[in-house]
Amino acid sequence: MSKALFNTLELAKDLEAAGVQQKQAEAIADNLNKVLEGTLAPVINEREEDKRELTRLSNEIKQGFATTNENIAKLETRLIKYILASLVAFAGFVFTAAKFIH
Repeated sequence: MSKALFNTLELAKDLEAAGVQQKQAEAIADNLNKVLEGTLAPVINEREEDKRELTRLSNEIKQGFATTNENIAKLETRLIKYILASLVAFAGFVFTAAKFIH
């Protein structure tokens, strides 16, 4: 048996206090719970599934950002190496050209 979506005992007691007979009050509370279960339970379950899917997607996005950040760091390192190598090569060219000019 599934958990009641609301306090059926409390509803039954409220109905009794309003003048409804005990058996009728219990039947009304139980049937109302069954109706709500049939309409709300699927919505609640779907919402839980949506939460799990959002969590999964969030984790996937975080992993994607982490991977992207790692790739950017690697590219920055490579770019710095190429720039430094180009500067050294250019400086060598300038010094060599200066020797031939003088």
